[in-house]
Amino acid sequence: MDSFYGDYGNYNYNYGPHNYSHAYGSDFGTGTILGVLFGIGITAWIICIAIAILQIIATWKIFKKSGYEGWETLIPGHNEFVLFKMVGINPAWVLLEIFFTPSAIVFLFWKNIELAHSFGKSTAFGIGLALLPVIFYPILGFGKDQYVGPSANKTNQNQNVEQNSNVEQNQNIQK
Repeated sequence: MDSFYGDYGNYNYNYGPHNYSHAYGSDFGTGTILGVLFGIGITAWIICIAIAILQIIATWKIFKKSGYEGWETLIPGHNEFVLFKMVGINPAWVLLEIFFTPSAIVFLFWKNIELAHSFGKSTAFGIGLALLPVIFYPILGFGKDQYVGPSANKTNQNQNVEQNSNVEQNQNIQK
């Protein structure tokens, strides 16, 4: 219906084979925006679930390599207790990690560095476990690295000290 000023809300442009007909605004409406946002949200959710499953499987394999049951990684709190035992840290520290949150950052690095040492890896690898677990846990879990014990680094250091003292004793005996 035409008003006194004309029908300004409805333009019909017919230029050849294309019909450009629209009202004020655009065809890119709120429904389209919400649909795109929903699609992005679903995609992000699927990616997060995939990463969580990868982490669970990698941690399961790490537990199995260490002689523990894989299902123990699925129980919150208990998995930390087992991880502390696995790497040679007194499991009582788990309580401090859980109930005194500011200390959690210290335990994050400590337990991951000790975990790396328990598999014969370097301190730098342990820092990688703490900062980028999505990358380093699967490397440890799916890799060929073997569990060498909770005090692997300490044992190697003690063996080196013993070997050096034995060499010195032998040299003193020969003189």
